[in-house]
Amino acid sequence: MEKFEDPEFSVAEEYAEVIRLMYFTAWFSPIIPLGIPMTAATLFLLYWSKKYNLLRRSSLKEKPSAEISFEMLEMLEYFCVIYSCGTLTFDYIFSGYVSWVVVLACGVGIVNAFLPMGELNEYLFPIADKKSAEVDYHEAEKRFFDTDYRRSNPVTHKAAE
Repeated sequence: MEKFEDPEFSVAEEYAEVIRLMYFTAWFSPIIPLGIPMTAATLFLLYWSKKYNLLRRSSLKEKPSAEISFEMLEMLEYFCVIYSCGTLTFDYIFSGYVSWVVVLACGVGIVNAFLPMGELNEYLFPIADKKSAEVDYHEAEKRFFDTDYRRSNPVTHKAAE
């Protein structure tokens, strides 16, 4: 039966491909500035081609969790570090000296990547009270449903009247 299945689509491998492309762009963009818009166009085309392949020509063997998406977003925080370190490296290679602005940018990128930004944002911008998202069924039925299921169901609508 496996011979007739569509090829497997691995979400983790696709995320790894995107993050590799982003890191590669960040490192070499100081010497290839046109790489940033080219990478943006590539990501746009990759998105649509991978979406088509996922929906029409592939199968998912494992269910992807939301955790992999959050980890991917966390990995994007290193983009600034890689960009600033690439700038520092190529400035030194091509000009023989490094500007203090580049060193400062590299330091800010490293600090930004390793500080716990979620906890810092909660401390700086506290939320007054967190309301519970749980509502009992009858309250939700009154608030969100403008029709009664028993009345709109063709089988039970006569009994509900």
